Amino acid sequence: MIEEGSRRSESLKSKIPRGWLTAWPILALALAAVGALWSIWYSFPGFAPTGMDFRIYRGSLTNLFSGTGLYTFEMRGPGQLFSFTYPPFAAMVLSPFVLATPTQAQLAWVLLQYPAVFLLAVLVRRETPAQRYGWTSRGWLIVLASFSGIVLSRSVVTDIRLGQISMMLVVMVIVDFLVLPPKWRGLLVGIAAAIKLTPLIFLVYFVVTKQWRAVANAAGAAAAATLLAVVVLPGDSLLYWTKLVFDTSRVGDTAVWRNKSLLGFLTHWGIGGGAQRGVWLVLVLGISAIAFWRAYRHFRRGEEFAAVLVVGLLATVISPISWWHHLVWISVAGVYLALLGRRVPALIGVVLVIATLNWSPLARGYRPNLWADLVSDVICLVPVAICVFGLPRKAGTGEDAALPAAESVPD
Repeated sequence: MIEEGSRRSESLKSKIPRGWLTAWPILALALAAVGALWSIWYSFPGFAPTGMDFRIYRGSLTNLFSGTGLYTFEMRGPGQLFSFTYPPFAAMVLSPFVLATPTQAQLAWVLLQYPAVFLLAVLVRRETPAQRYGWTSRGWLIVLASFSGIVLSRSVVTDIRLGQISMMLVVMVIVDFLVLPPKWRGLLVGIAAAIKLTPLIFLVYFVVTKQWRAVANAAGAAAAATLLAVVVLPGDSLLYWTKLVFDTSRVGDTAVWRNKSLLGFLTHWGIGGGAQRGVWLVLVLGISAIAFWRAYRHFRRGEEFAAVLVVGLLATVISPISWWHHLVWISVAGVYLALLGRRVPALIGVVLVIATLNWSPLARGYRPNLWADLVSDVICLVPVAICVFGLPRKAGTGEDAALPAAESVPD
């Protein structure tokens, strides 16, 4: 196997002009550096931290350590008061960041993001035909270009700017599926769900695909982390699990235009009228059923990463509120499509990556006129389309087609 890989690598090198072997890594490194520096500059204008969410985390933890309670802190934000909305275990995970100064703490948190995004780019490439290039010059170019596409996306830039945890949770879930040995599958999903509830959707996926060990691991890890928080923070745990977890108003207003969930889309355009919540619930149930069926088919064909992307995107669809920093799954799906090695999916992927870049009109979310509103809200429908149609197969495993191609391949 090693000799075959070496011969393949030498064959690839022989097809690439000698000058490009030097130029491509330099180009790729420059592209990645520009992406990282741009996101740092945007996140730290004037070299000062601006992360509102990170300040909420620190303020809540400060109140916790002073004895006034984790959920007593409030900060005035756009249109409402914001407070800590995660389970108490999340506070335990974030507690080390309260020991440093605000600038040091947020800088440390930001610097953790870039290795995580690089790992994400490596893992995505590993699940596509682009893996055949190995660590040749072209392989490095693909990884670093993927890194740049993800790190420059509106979701990751906003995540870093706010000091959010969304991107790290996506990385935890993907590492669980692609790195952990099968017997440990589900542990990181369970820990992620104890930090924030949305990864619980992967428990349903494990049940649908009959991965019972993973179900036990995920449920056990989530329960253990939650019980640990109950022991350490009993009062805050009781308050959260008996009252605050049901108070969705603490998260934000679904009508805000930066809400890119399905309910946000319906609210923006007044679809459903007085029965809007009922319409939304029916759509959520229908789309969820189709999405899990698509995920199951991907799983049966050995395309589990595609299944993970479908389920991750479903979480952004069915959540009442999906801010831009919750849409990391869209950027990852775009890179995955771009690297599938087939023309139509690759074109869709490139367009999707460009559409989610921070400077893209689709990513802006401003409301100067009707057409700008329409362009901005198109991104709400991307996860819905992938949930309904699934993802195409890799090059060499079926006929080339757009998103609906998954239907034509038998189990």
